[in-house]
Amino acid sequence: MSAISEPTTIFFIPREPVNGASDEVRAQAGAPVSLPCRVDTAQCGELHSVKWYRDNHRVFVFSHVANIRRPEGEGSDRMDVEYTPNSSVSNLHIKDVEVTDEGLYKCEKTYLEVRENCDVVQVIKLRTLVRPQAVRILGRDGSALGNATTLGPFNEGTEIELECEAAGAKPVPQITWYNGSNIIEGVYSSEDGKHGVGTARSKLRLTLQRGDLFTVYKCVVESDALDEPIVSWLKADVHVRPTKLELTGVRSYVVQGTNVLLHCNVFGARPEAHVTWYNGSEPITSDSVQSSAVISDDGTYITSSELVFTSSRFENGQTLTCEAENKVLKEQMERPLHQKLKLEVLYPPIVTVSPENVTVNESQDVTFLCSYVANPAKLLSVSWYKNDQILTLNEEHYEGGTVDNPPLIIKNVTRDDMGDYHCVLKNSVGSQASWNYAGLNVLFKPVVELRMVPSNIVKALDRINVTMFCDVASGNPDTLLRVRWYMNEDILKELPDENCTNDINSDRTFCDLDPSRLLLEDVAIDFAGNYSCSGMNEAGWGPVSDETELIVYYPPSQALVRYEPSRVIKKSSVTLYCSVDDPGKPENTQYMWLRGNHVVRNATNAKWTIPQVTFEADSNFTCIAYNEGGQSPPGTVNIEVLAPPAFIVTLQPYTGALMNSKNISISCRVECSPLCSVTWLKNGRIIDDHNHLYYVNNTRYPPDLRTYDFESIQSVLNWNMSAWPNEQLDRINDNANYTCQSSSNGVGQGVTSTTLFAVEYPPENITVSTKKVSVVENHIPQRVICSAKAHPEVSYTWHRDTPTPETFSKGNALMLGAVSRTTAGNYVCKAFNRHGSTTDKTYLNVMYKPECVITQTEYNGNPALVCTAHANPREVTFTWRVKGMNETPEDMRSVEQQGLKSFLLLDSSVDTFRTYVCYANNTVDVSVPCERDVAGTIAWWKRLDNDNLLIIIAIVVGIVVCVIIVCIIIIIVCRRKRANNKSPSPLNTADKNGNPTGNATDPVADPENKTLYENLPFHGMQNPPNKPYRPEFSDLDYADVDYHYGPINYKAASVYAQMKKNKKTNKLQDSEYDDLL
Repeated sequence: MSAISEPTTIFFIPREPVNGASDEVRAQAGAPVSLPCRVDTAQCGELHSVKWYRDNHRVFVFSHVANIRRPEGEGSDRMDVEYTPNSSVSNLHIKDVEVTDEGLYKCEKTYLEVRENCDVVQVIKLRTLVRPQAVRILGRDGSALGNATTLGPFNEGTEIELECEAAGAKPVPQITWYNGSNIIEGVYSSEDGKHGVGTARSKLRLTLQRGDLFTVYKCVVESDALDEPIVSWLKADVHVRPTKLELTGVRSYVVQGTNVLLHCNVFGARPEAHVTWYNGSEPITSDSVQSSAVISDDGTYITSSELVFTSSRFENGQTLTCEAENKVLKEQMERPLHQKLKLEVLYPPIVTVSPENVTVNESQDVTFLCSYVANPAKLLSVSWYKNDQILTLNEEHYEGGTVDNPPLIIKNVTRDDMGDYHCVLKNSVGSQASWNYAGLNVLFKPVVELRMVPSNIVKALDRINVTMFCDVASGNPDTLLRVRWYMNEDILKELPDENCTNDINSDRTFCDLDPSRLLLEDVAIDFAGNYSCSGMNEAGWGPVSDETELIVYYPPSQALVRYEPSRVIKKSSVTLYCSVDDPGKPENTQYMWLRGNHVVRNATNAKWTIPQVTFEADSNFTCIAYNEGGQSPPGTVNIEVLAPPAFIVTLQPYTGALMNSKNISISCRVECSPLCSVTWLKNGRIIDDHNHLYYVNNTRYPPDLRTYDFESIQSVLNWNMSAWPNEQLDRINDNANYTCQSSSNGVGQGVTSTTLFAVEYPPENITVSTKKVSVVENHIPQRVICSAKAHPEVSYTWHRDTPTPETFSKGNALMLGAVSRTTAGNYVCKAFNRHGSTTDKTYLNVMYKPECVITQTEYNGNPALVCTAHANPREVTFTWRVKGMNETPEDMRSVEQQGLKSFLLLDSSVDTFRTYVCYANNTVDVSVPCERDVAGTIAWWKRLDNDNLLIIIAIVVGIVVCVIIVCIIIIIVCRRKRANNKSPSPLNTADKNGNPTGNATDPVADPENKTLYENLPFHGMQNPPNKPYRPEFSDLDYADVDYHYGPINYKAASVYAQMKKNKKTNKLQDSEYDDLL
């Protein structure tokens, strides 16, 4: 349904009245409207007032001259009059138009002057319009159907009923039904309501057909209240049966193995048709069926179904059916659409050979049959294959194998004819091999080969069993009935035993065995030799096989070990020798050495030299000779290694201890085998057991296999601090050389180790070369040296004295580059060794020239300039100057200094602009001059800049102009009041001529009308018009009539002229007097 818009403002320009016809204005209910009242100021002069009437009831009085704007009556709060002086129209505006506002409106105009040919009355007919409140389409059951929606779906042939309703409209609208662009006759009815607002209906009955699918049925509502028709529509959805089925894909026949694609297309159905395929009477439900549907331009569906399959001989002569139906056919209980197709499938021959297995002796004949079915049945060629290789048929050996005689006859067969046979037949479609094979088995004598398991090489030490096999290389059958076994060309055994009988009590050890197998148990050296065999099958004895050798390996004899030299010393060399009497078989003898129980990987020869003897060599050494036959019995020898004295742990070159340490000791460890003794010396003198200042602890250690150390002795020299003076060492006298010395052990000389022992203490007596370093900014300060006393040697670092110090220099000298004032402060030297640390400081004093700034302030209640300096040193002097003057003015003599501030008292008598300059000076240099501009003491207006001065002048001039304008207004008002008091009214003039007065009809007696009366065009005139204005219309009501007392100007002027004629009678009728007012 089209949306019904909100009320909008409608302004109608009326037609010019023709022959007294009234104008007509139409307005929508709820919208504003403007009724135009034409004003002809060019012809009639200036407009005085306008009065509006609706059906003889006044609704508005307007006068821009008298400043009157008064609505009257019902609905007056929605009315207003608009008029611009000298414009050609005055509009009556009505907002929120109501249906009851409809009627005949009259506009009466009053001009300030009475002129001929001026229309003073205009009639306008206002017609109110109401748009339909609702336009809707109803179904047969009276329920509303949504606009722009789908109607249905309905099956074709269904009768439907639609009703279009437009309610709440004025005037009652017209309703037209459309089928697309064609008008459809509907049953129209309407009903009127209050104030002409009514409802229209149009009912439509239809029987839906295929052509109505997606037809748009439009309900078009037309009314004077509408700018354009309201359209509400529905689109019909009609379900229709399929119209046609087409089955395509195969014209005459197909060939087996080709992919067959059948198309079944169903047209004109909605909803889409469902397609079912049948093979005979059985539905096809496999994945070979694919269906899809697409919608056509007319809204119906085209259903396409494809049946895809690979043709075979089984489909030959079968009938395929495509059947289609949809919901409409089912509900109407009509037969589905269908179409049938009978298939003819051409296929190659299906071939079978027989018999499948034939066994014959050499020289016999064999026949193989080749049977088949095919479409077409006529053969084009026949081929026979043996073991999948095509046979070339010749008349000497073969017979048959043609298209007229497909069977094959093999004459005088040999062992070469043995194999699997099949035939291949070909027709016009193709060729096909038989699905099975015919096997030909030809019997002949065996040819054998000897095989050993395990292989032909064995080890005597393993004592394993060897199995010999007499395998058939060729022969048919390949099963041996008897076998003869040979060793070194002599018959060893024939199996089965010739003496085997059926007597259950006889020895059957060699009767029930497989004759093609011979077992040799616990093979030893005497089993070595050449073996062969021969076999017999159903065809007889075959030839003897080739010989195969059985090889038996055995290990070398006992190993013998010796070494040189006989006395083995640590770090010297030793050589070991290994030998055997019988190298064994094979004779590629190798050797394996063991140290203790561990194999030495890099020793593989009969001779092994150890170039440098260590503790490892003090062990048992074993030699084993071996080959592929095994290992010899081992040979073993023991070597004892001697070690001369040698230090395992020596003394450190330097040993230090704190002077007040409680536990001081030094130690050494000496390796020697046989074991030796250790003696301690101080500065070359033996420390014996009687020296109470020391005591010695000796510990004996066994050999260490992890470090390959021989047995050793560890000796520890301890200081007995309780026996020393004050239980501490002396820094000077107790520094000495201490020596650890071993004795000889018969293998080598004794060894010694010496350490320098020193008494240590932490840093002390730290000093810096300068406690305070003064330097000018951006210069390099002098170097500061830090020194301290300690042992061991002292290390130095420098850092700034800050809450988070960071080391920036190492070494005892503090050397800085060019410095700035921010680098000033304390610098800390830290001296330290492993026993402690101590610190000292030096102060860096960075000096710089003054920097100044001038500010304006008061000093002791007087205006002053203050020059503030920032400098180091802080002893600063100040100098004041006036820029542009060579000498110091008198007013600059009052200068006072307070530390880093200098105050210059300003002289109030100076009225000139000055720039004051300040210089600050210390021992470093003079500052860069700082300046301050100061204006002299002048009048306040001279202190203002040009912009502020112009603003003040403009304000003063504005005030003066306002005062003058107020005075002029007062003078004009006073003069106007004086003129009004002097001007006589027409009534007063009438009294002077003897006319009667009547207070009952005095127009000014009513205060409400006084303002209007005083502003009429002839008020206060002494000489009103002397003849009636258009007396032929004297019976008309004038636009400026006031029904309380009659015409105000035009009619009054006419009556006044009549009064002058009757002046002698000096009398007027009361009614005429009332009309005058």
